[in-house]
Amino acid sequence: MIAINLMAFLISSDFNIKIDISISFDIYAYPMKLTYKTLAGEFTIEVSKNTEAEVKQAIANQFNVHPYRVSLFPWENIDYGVVIQPSQWKLLDWTPLERLSWDYLSTNPRAIQILQQYPERINWQMLCINPEAIPMLLENRDKIVWHQFAANPSPDAIPLLEEFLEKGGGEEEQFTSGGYYYLFWARLSENPHALPLLEKHMKHVKWYGLLSINPSPDLVPFLQKHMGDHEIVEQLSHNPYAIDLIEKHMDSVNWSELSKNPKAIHLLENNIDRIDWWNILQNPNAIPILEKHTDKITAWYKISENPNAVPLLLQYPDKINWSFLCGNRSAAAMELLEMNLNKIDNDLNLESARDSLLLSRNPYAIPLLSRHPQFIQWHVLANHPEIFEWIE
Repeated sequence: MIAINLMAFLISSDFNIKIDISISFDIYAYPMKLTYKTLAGEFTIEVSKNTEAEVKQAIANQFNVHPYRVSLFPWENIDYGVVIQPSQWKLLDWTPLERLSWDYLSTNPRAIQILQQYPERINWQMLCINPEAIPMLLENRDKIVWHQFAANPSPDAIPLLEEFLEKGGGEEEQFTSGGYYYLFWARLSENPHALPLLEKHMKHVKWYGLLSINPSPDLVPFLQKHMGDHEIVEQLSHNPYAIDLIEKHMDSVNWSELSKNPKAIHLLENNIDRIDWWNILQNPNAIPILEKHTDKITAWYKISENPNAVPLLLQYPDKINWSFLCGNRSAAAMELLEMNLNKIDNDLNLESARDSLLLSRNPYAIPLLSRHPQFIQWHVLANHPEIFEWIE
């Protein structure tokens, strides 16, 4: 009889402590028994087969963790170590790491642990827009690409950006080209957490077309410090946060932009003759209006992308643009596609194959793609947080 002793280091993700556990088992006995001792007493685990997978599964069951978190490794001759890793994000079983693009993976907020394991594969420029990568970037400040980092949506990016600006980093001469200088301030003007920072650097703010698409709910009060209400309404007619101000200044409304505004349906219903029938096709809340005026729909491919348009499309199935439906970000659209797989072009000979590219970019398509991988553009898929699962 040969006994193998295991020294297990149980790492608790809740308390970040290490507990030493002495484990021994007889490799010739079936079912194999693993015995371990802790301060709470002595415990036994039964393993039906002497395989690494079975041992991992048994340990995982005992400690109520996923077997993915259990690692075995040689430890001092005949002893072995067992490490139970902290809770983490794990790639879904049908998404092999070797087929994913490291460029896109570098932007994925759930890929941080993988990126830490393979730092040589990181695309640092892409990592700069990853909201979960701030600790990694703090440790590698020399790798920060500032005109990219300005777009990072994490509020934790703002102190680092503020430090950069305090040292004169936002001036044009600090960038290798005028284009990068413009990109920095353009992206910062779009950053929803950057308004307090922009307040200190008003001469650089990109007011028109960039700041106006900033999704911050605080944008309207910020703008009211610097321009009149009429000008704000003209610039923000598309913005749902501006609807109260819009209702007070209807004479300044940009009706083409208002047609996109999901909060403006009541205004559009009362002003049918002013609707921009092109822009309204992308308004997710405008379907009731479009159902009453289907004669105004001239671009069915555009409405095929509208996430709330599936019931309307079902009334006119011959009008559906199946390629653009692949980009429709709704569960209903994916269900419709799954019932009509023959409508999807799965010619992957070209990297730019439209249907598979739109599907692979669509987070709502992940379940469909898991069942029908022939439609996957793997290099694009790496961008989606949905390709990871949380392992307890």
